[in-house]
Amino acid sequence: MGDEITIGVHILQFGLDFSQVRRICKAAEDLGFDSVTLMDHFRPFTGFCPKNKNLLECWTTLAALAMDTKRVRIGSLVSCASYRNPAMLAKMAATVDHISGGRLKFGVGSGSMTDEFEENGVTLGKPRERIMKLEETIRIVKRMWIEEEATFNGKHYRVSQAVCYPKPVQKPHPPIIVGGGGEKLTLKVVAKLADAWNFGAPPDEYAKKLEVLKKHCVEVGRDFEEIGLSRLAWVILSSDRDVITSSLPRPPENLDRVINAHLIGTPETCIKNMRRSLELGITDFELVFPDTFFSRKDPLNLPNLETMQLFAEAVLPQFK
Repeated sequence: MGDEITIGVHILQFGLDFSQVRRICKAAEDLGFDSVTLMDHFRPFTGFCPKNKNLLECWTTLAALAMDTKRVRIGSLVSCASYRNPAMLAKMAATVDHISGGRLKFGVGSGSMTDEFEENGVTLGKPRERIMKLEETIRIVKRMWIEEEATFNGKHYRVSQAVCYPKPVQKPHPPIIVGGGGEKLTLKVVAKLADAWNFGAPPDEYAKKLEVLKKHCVEVGRDFEEIGLSRLAWVILSSDRDVITSSLPRPPENLDRVINAHLIGTPETCIKNMRRSLELGITDFELVFPDTFFSRKDPLNLPNLETMQLFAEAVLPQFK
């Protein structure tokens, strides 16, 4: 991920079937967005919609979207390191990169949804354990993508002369994007191993975490400028507080903080907000359009692409 500004659509697959996810993805490509990413969960978040609603699995869906698109990059934002054996994850991701002709964005994180871990028999572990699994996963995946035979002996994961063919199309490997804001552990993994860091927060909070990341880079001997900066944000094109609240799946505890953390307001407001992000060095935007998966007014007519279309017309040209 370089200095070019990239703007992608992040799809929350809550309650959607494949035809609906496909429609959002195709619209994103046709409207000029740069990428489409999916989340990696077993079921919807508590409070967003009932947990027995659809939530398509991330990687099998990405493989289908890879066949269904031609230009946009596709990827995970982010894949949970604890959900799959690292060697299997390396193989799956390399296959998707191969199918897509080198368009994969490999987002990975430690995972944190306690109930989701417990329901599916995945060991949660304390934060330090989860971050160690994340680091070992990235190291194994990188080796399997690059080396003819990969060997790694970690505390949680091991591979011995493991192979991964075909190799990813992208060289030396697809961009590795680490998501998460933990200052002591996660950001240190970013400093060590990530090509980019993704996080969603108000600008002042994002800036503070950047200072922490820079310190970690100094400690591990990494050039901070090598790490791309990515921002996750929701898009609601309204300044009416009632409309904003009704556009969210659940009422926020602090609406002002939500507005500050996301792209909410008129298109002009969003443009100014994004330009402030550019001043921080952020060059990648991963955008959630809530009316594609949530609507109190018309829940049976999803996805609604109106906000995506307006954003593409009014905002994208300012950065392309």
